[in-house]
Amino acid sequence: MVIKKLNSIFHKHSRVLLLILAVLVIIPFVLGDFRGGGCDDPQSMTVGTMNGKKVKVSDLRQFGQSLSLLGNSNRQDDWQSLFNAYCLVKYAEDNGVVVTDDEAAEELRKIFSKDGKFSKADYDKFLSGRRLTNSDVVESLRLNMTIQKLQQTVCRGVVVTDDEVKSFYELASPGFDLEICAIPLKKFRVDEPKEKDLKEFYSQISKFNPNYPAYDEVKKNLPEMYKSVKQRETAVKLAEQEIAKLLKLNGEKRAQAFAALKFDHKKLSIPANAAEMEKINKDMNLMQVYQSFCLDLPKNLAMIPQIEKSNNPQLLQFMLGQINQALIGGLPQELSLQSGDIARPVNLSDAVALVRVVKRKPAALQEFAKNQEILRKLMTNLKEQLVFQDFYNELMRQCVFTMETAENKQAE
Repeated sequence: MVIKKLNSIFHKHSRVLLLILAVLVIIPFVLGDFRGGGCDDPQSMTVGTMNGKKVKVSDLRQFGQSLSLLGNSNRQDDWQSLFNAYCLVKYAEDNGVVVTDDEAAEELRKIFSKDGKFSKADYDKFLSGRRLTNSDVVESLRLNMTIQKLQQTVCRGVVVTDDEVKSFYELASPGFDLEICAIPLKKFRVDEPKEKDLKEFYSQISKFNPNYPAYDEVKKNLPEMYKSVKQRETAVKLAEQEIAKLLKLNGEKRAQAFAALKFDHKKLSIPANAAEMEKINKDMNLMQVYQSFCLDLPKNLAMIPQIEKSNNPQLLQFMLGQINQALIGGLPQELSLQSGDIARPVNLSDAVALVRVVKRKPAALQEFAKNQEILRKLMTNLKEQLVFQDFYNELMRQCVFTMETAENKQAE
């Protein structure tokens, strides 16, 4: 329970990209194997250099033992991450970014609090169970908090303006009136595959998954899988051909040609009112088109504070997935479409859909005011990640990890 709380404290303060997460969490330290090569003192081996100064195994040994005292990770040999963390802490200390004993003690009181008060009994039990002293724990906290404080210092000037927040909100939540034409997969007949076809198909679907079941284990299911895939490939090809024809037309002629397509037609409005949403929830195909054209940004933003209070990081990450993807990688192509545009084919559960934008509508801003600060926080976190990423990359150019061992010397 204590470790879980410790990790949640560190997770709460961590704002860096996945690339550096291994450096910023509590890193385990397990001694490496430095045998052979006639080296009498493994402690003096050079692990790397920071600003031209050598970093020895002995430096990392002491640093790593302190850094990892509170950790429960299973990583065994990540000298690179430990070296990177060492460089971050040393840079912070050299530039006056330090965590005092009082600050570490205050964090400790938060971790071991019960009913709002520090629980000495829980803390003493933790120390005795791990055979640690108070000084050990305070030093470990201080090192980890130094990295967090360095992040805060580097990112202190990061600002996301009102205009930036509103602009993203408007781009991410437009309204649409859509016309949908679904080409059903069952329209296309596929001949029974031959053994050669099945083996080739199996090779394609299993080559990127080393744990995929053996051919004989899945053979009886392959014919239906094969036919389903071929049906979808044919439907997508037909949809692309129809889209190419439609794009040669403009205005009313395009609308008429779309309406003349001899497949199942439906209409969809986004955002949907309660009655429309009930209809969408009962129709999987409509739901899949809806999800392609709507991030549900207002609803997702409104749910974030509730999920944060529930202390469910997995659910929180799931909810933030689409928003973070939009912030990092750009908005889905569909959200940029204008009135009269034709979308790329949309894969449905039993069909492939052509979608025409009858009308693009401006984002509804009724919910913007109450969600503005939540969105600003997400955008600020991302901006801080990018700023710290640039800082981290520049620092690592001055910190060269070499892991010099006796074997390396012999190879030279």
